[in-house]
Amino acid sequence: MQRQGLDYYAGPLSAAQFHGAAHQRPQEFQVMLTKARRPIHCGQIRVIFHVRKRLKDVPVQTLNTPRGTILVSAPEATASAPGD
Repeated sequence: MQRQGLDYYAGPLSAAQFHGAAHQRPQEFQVMLTKARRPIHCGQIRVIFHVRKRLKDVPVQTLNTPRGTILVSAPEATASAPGD
């Protein structure tokens, strides 16, 4: 996303997994963006893009993963997860 110059963060269900609040691993990885994009497949993972108008209003945090760092919605934003 940085290479393409897009603001993003991992959405509610995907973020809940990183925060330990998901009982099961989601079948899709959710990414929040300001513009619509088509879903993509990365190996066995399906990445779904959702549009959020006020993307910068959501508090995010950086998390380390085996593949690098990603932005994830902060626990308080993940717990409330209002629709936009």
